[in-house]
Amino acid sequence: MVEAPNQTPSEEASSKKRGQFGLRTLLLVVAAIGSWLAWHKAANEIKQIKRELPGLRQAARVLVVKDASQFAAIEKPQIWALERRWEIHVPEGRSGNFHLALEGITADGHPQAACTVRIQPGISLIEYQISKSDAGWVFLLRSGNETDKATRSANWTKQSSFTSYCQPLIETYVQPTDAPLDLIRVRIREGQYNTDEEMRAYEAKQVQGELLWIELE
Repeated sequence: MVEAPNQTPSEEASSKKRGQFGLRTLLLVVAAIGSWLAWHKAANEIKQIKRELPGLRQAARVLVVKDASQFAAIEKPQIWALERRWEIHVPEGRSGNFHLALEGITADGHPQAACTVRIQPGISLIEYQISKSDAGWVFLLRSGNETDKATRSANWTKQSSFTSYCQPLIETYVQPTDAPLDLIRVRIREGQYNTDEEMRAYEAKQVQGELLWIELE
């Protein structure tokens, strides 16, 4: 049996230090690699979120205001069929009016409003609700804590055919001028229009319907 040579105390201490140094270095290397892998994974996830963010904003109907001087709007997802909501940005120093007209509606232009609520500067949520009972129709506008409504009899309209002139604002829409912004323009059709002349006459005619629009002051 061959015995290992005896080590002096200094040699034993040196050997222990080398072993401790090697283990400490290994642990530091493992920790560094783990940190790098975690950072790399987080960086990739952030890149993925940034790529998906425009689509997520559109799906959630998020109002994106890139310039505080802009008049912008987006329609929020409908909670139920007889309610419409919009998120609006009105520039500081300005205010707006949210109007509803139910008669005298042409293909363009803005008749006298049946009800109106005020929109304050900044970002606001405005709402339009319709309810119908045996007593008649109720049309409600809401902006913040302010509400206004118009009522009509139960036989206000019996027509079921309409012409719509506005597309839903599913993305943030920036109004380029101070011109009124139409949110809904629906006109009742009173018959069939088979020729261009008949259609032009219909476009110019004042009829019942729903016209919602915003005007800045």
